Amino acid sequence: ETLVEMMDMREAQRSYEANLNVIQSSRSMLLKTLDILQ
Repeated sequence: ETLVEMMDMREAQRSYEANLNVIQSSRSMLLKTLDILQ
């Protein structure tokens, strides 16, 4: 049971990190687009 919880926690952490990367990439692209438009 503890092992399963640890695996779930690890999986949640990986998902969180992946989402964070997507957000950072999107933000970066948005800022570059704004730069180009100016």
